[in-house]
Amino acid sequence: MRCFSFLVFVLASLLGSHAIAQGGCEHTKAVEVPASSSLGPARECDAGLDIHIGTAQILGRRHNCPLFAVYTPTHHKAVSTADNTYAFDYGSTAEVLVWLDCTSHSFLFFKLDSTCDVTGTVNTSTLKLMKTKGCVESSVIF
Repeated sequence: MRCFSFLVFVLASLLGSHAIAQGGCEHTKAVEVPASSSLGPARECDAGLDIHIGTAQILGRRHNCPLFAVYTPTHHKAVSTADNTYAFDYGSTAEVLVWLDCTSHSFLFFKLDSTCDVTGTVNTSTLKLMKTKGCVESSVIF
């Protein structure tokens, strides 16, 4: 009786693993999503002297500085495919939000220039790094 129970257990294990191996392939592949960046709304940064003599004006150089920027590094996503493959994670990377602000540069009392400088960063989301691997074909021989 013990031998029969053991034989039933072995047979059930082999048939179960065979069913899992045949139906376990996800049919996906990793596709690279290229890096991208986007800038938020900008504000004007003034620099230099503004001189008004009568109706004549000499204005210092001005430039725009975005309030924030979002950088999304190269990452991957899984997409369906007819191939006998699956996509798997091997790491992660982060999307970064960067806050920017105008910084004035002066000499004595005279404003000479301004630059757009980073005032803070935060990781906004985690993105997957993936690879594609072939599914293993297995067959059970009785």
